[in-house]
Amino acid sequence: MSHAPAAPWVEDPEIVRRAHELFDRYDLSSARSPEAMMDRVIAIGGKPISVQKIDDPAITHTTALWVEYEDRSKIILRANDRPYYQVRGLHHEFAHILFQHPACTGLAAEPSLIRYTEGGVVRGRVLISDDDVSSAHGNRQQEGEAEYLGALITRTLLRPIYFDDERIFG
Repeated sequence: MSHAPAAPWVEDPEIVRRAHELFDRYDLSSARSPEAMMDRVIAIGGKPISVQKIDDPAITHTTALWVEYEDRSKIILRANDRPYYQVRGLHHEFAHILFQHPACTGLAAEPSLIRYTEGGVVRGRVLISDDDVSSAHGNRQQEGEAEYLGALITRTLLRPIYFDDERIFG
């Protein structure tokens, strides 16, 4: 029987509790569309956010990346990922913004990313394998927080817009 590899982030009840607490504090369930969620994260983070999809074979291990500048934030997604995976990465980066996680210094020095991140403070979502865990991959607890809050954000946006219509179908 094969087992899936361990998650590259910490999973524990305290992380789940903090993610739910932040989700409730910021009333994220009130966002009923992707645009409304983006507006909510912008309002909370205090900076405009742009999303850039990049098709670059040099970016194979970074699935999404938050670059923060003094006056704005940018989230970079891989253009060749499936749309749902891009959304998952976007919401993960939203969670980093909402948690106000610090920079990932290892990613800032990554040569394949410099042309996309120059002048900004780099935060990111990196694919991690059991044999490739380094300081470049950031803090496992922060990644756990971002994973869980990102999933809550995605889940809230997958709800039906019109609850009365959904009740008809059970």
